[in-house]
Amino acid sequence: MATPINRPLTDEERSLLNMLAIRVVAEQGGTDLETAAAALDTFTEKGQAILQGDATDVRLVVSGKPIVHATREWLAFHAEHPEAIDWERHGRVIPRDGEAGDG
Repeated sequence: MATPINRPLTDEERSLLNMLAIRVVAEQGGTDLETAAAALDTFTEKGQAILQGDATDVRLVVSGKPIVHATREWLAFHAEHPEAIDWERHGRVIPRDGEAGDG
């Protein structure tokens, strides 16, 4: 079980979530990082990209669908040590409602 973190997200944690979201959109959309960032900016401007979470988990939800999920513990550590992120190990598909997933 993840250790609860009872404080607001830091700027570094928000930046890491943004970086993760851009990478997810680029990989799943088959596009480059700049195009993915522009697409996310459009959703943000329309109020369709929001952060949800509590002391143990945080999610970036776009148009009602979670695209990034992290435990607060993982996020806090990796925001301070981004070099420790193993994209192959840490990246998993978030299953849609009613679908089985691998993580």
